[in-house]
Amino acid sequence: MAIIGSFKKVGNDLQGKIITLSLQAKGVRIVAEANHSNENAPSHRIYMGRDPLFNAPIYANLFGDEGGEGYTLLWSRPRKNGE
Repeated sequence: MAIIGSFKKVGNDLQGKIITLSLQAKGVRIVAEANHSNENAPSHRIYMGRDPLFNAPIYANLFGDEGGEGYTLLWSRPRKNGE
């Protein structure tokens, strides 16, 4: 797993930045998806401005920091079948 983002709670959203080898995005929002169409649907959407940031799902986990004021986004590579 790799740390790719840091966020703070602002209202009902999380706001912060995502930095990877190919992406440096500030002003990113993580918004809970209220209407799941099925159990495999995304639980959250990531936006930069008004547009979705990623055109495909990413596999990541959001953890609260020890101080309780921020959150860290950890990316994990999806597992292939049989691993």
